Amino acid sequence: MTQTLHDSGGVGLAAPQVGIIRRVVVIDVSKEQNQVIELVNPVIIESSGEQEGLEGCLSCPGEWGITKRPNYVKVKAFDRHGNEFTIDGEELLARAFCHELDHLDGILFKQKASKMLTPEEYEEMFG
Repeated sequence: MTQTLHDSGGVGLAAPQVGIIRRVVVIDVSKEQNQVIELVNPVIIESSGEQEGLEGCLSCPGEWGITKRPNYVKVKAFDRHGNEFTIDGEELLARAFCHELDHLDGILFKQKASKMLTPEEYEEMFG
C-alpha cells in the first residue's frame, strides 16, 4: 500500500481503495514521502476546530471539492504488530486522517464537499 501511495503522489490510501478488505490506512504528509503512518482499525477519539479546504481522491481522479474537516483529531489505532497507540494530527494530517477513515466506512469526500469544482474552476484557482 505504501508503494501505491507514493507512486500516486497522494497523502493517504485506505485498503479498500486497492481491493483489500481490511480497516487499514497508510498516510504520509511529509514532503520527502518517508514518514509513513500505518493505522490498523483506526478510530477518531477526539476532534476540535474547523478547516475548510481543497480535497481530491485517488478513487475519483480529476475531481476536486471544498470540504470542511476538523482542524485537530486524535486517532486510536493499532500498529502492524497489534500494539495500540494514539496519534494526534493538525491541519493536513487531521484532514488526511478524516478522509482516509471515511473510506473505511464507504464514504467519499464528494459526499462531504460543500462545493465540487469544475475543471475550469480548479485550473483557475490552482493552475
